[in-house]
Amino acid sequence: MHIPKMICFPCAVEMVPAKNGLVVEMLMDGRRPYYMVSTDLYRCPRCDHGVTVPAQIALAEHWEPNYGTHTAAIQAEFAP
Repeated sequence: MHIPKMICFPCAVEMVPAKNGLVVEMLMDGRRPYYMVSTDLYRCPRCDHGVTVPAQIALAEHWEPNYGTHTAAIQAEFAP
């Protein structure tokens, strides 16, 4: 399996993993919940610019009947 490298375009430097397993809630129209996904955060060691790389499978989706309960459990599990 090929894993692409994250490159900071302005610095032309490979980004490094800063944090794994962040949970991000994606929104529809900028306000309505759509789905939650686990992501990894990569940062440039020179300029500190960051990007997140999401997993391909959602942890929870808005159409699931227990989305609110599921998202609360995910937030509790991943809370700092």
